[in-house]
Amino acid sequence: MSCNHPAAASSSASSPTSRPRLSAFAPTACTCFHRRGRAADRHRSEIWRARSARRFTMPGYGSHGRRCRALWARQAAGIFEPCFGASMLPRNAFMWEVERMAEVDDVTRELIAFLDLAAGTHAFSISGLARIRGYIGSMATAADNPDPKVGWASGDPNIPGSINTRRGWRRSALIKNLEPAGPSALYLGWAWATLVFDRWEDDFRHRFASAMGCKHSNVHSEPMGDLRLIRNDIAHCRGFATAGNSGKCKLLTSWFTVGEPIMISQVDVAQFVELMEDGGAVYKRR
Repeated sequence: MSCNHPAAASSSASSPTSRPRLSAFAPTACTCFHRRGRAADRHRSEIWRARSARRFTMPGYGSHGRRCRALWARQAAGIFEPCFGASMLPRNAFMWEVERMAEVDDVTRELIAFLDLAAGTHAFSISGLARIRGYIGSMATAADNPDPKVGWASGDPNIPGSINTRRGWRRSALIKNLEPAGPSALYLGWAWATLVFDRWEDDFRHRFASAMGCKHSNVHSEPMGDLRLIRNDIAHCRGFATAGNSGKCKLLTSWFTVGEPIMISQVDVAQFVELMEDGGAVYKRR
């Protein structure tokens, strides 16, 4: 087989029966003179993959090698949207893609840490309501004041005084408000949903967009999309689930009944965190 390429000519002149040896940094075209069409394309891909593996797994480049192999696996699974195969990218573009993947992982870790903190705060607050309710319910009351006022500040709220001692609930109202499905537990769930979605929309979604190299509107998450619908009912429909908002949820369908107040429990919050810990919870829409 003949070829007019200079490298092929020089190699054939030195050894007519031997094939040219592959150099780690030689131009790919000079090593493919004996292949044509699709075979040449496959050969170039194999060369780039072998060359990149050698380059990024050299001493001092171990972390880069692991990230490169992880990138190839994720691209093969369709997680990224590359214009070429990872092994076909030039070194600067390839490393930019690896660094972008690492930045996405960093933002994901921070998001999960925030969700864990918010979930724990909600869970222990709900548990605290039960403890306070049991403590107040077990206390003896005076005969002349069977339903005293229970305050949440310093001083006795049953004695008129400064603003710090004036606020409080009657004992009967406190026991009712702190019920497992009472107003306090209801408001804690609403506060959690509003906090988590607003932090996602105004902070984490923008950071994911910067890490993924896309617009803010192209970053999507199915659990967060459902939380947005629930949060809309909380903020604009007095907390009642409606068919136009919560009724359109795809994943969080067990959280509510259309027409009734949205009660978010500790189990619901734990389920949400597990959904967000899934590797494909946050993705770029193509």
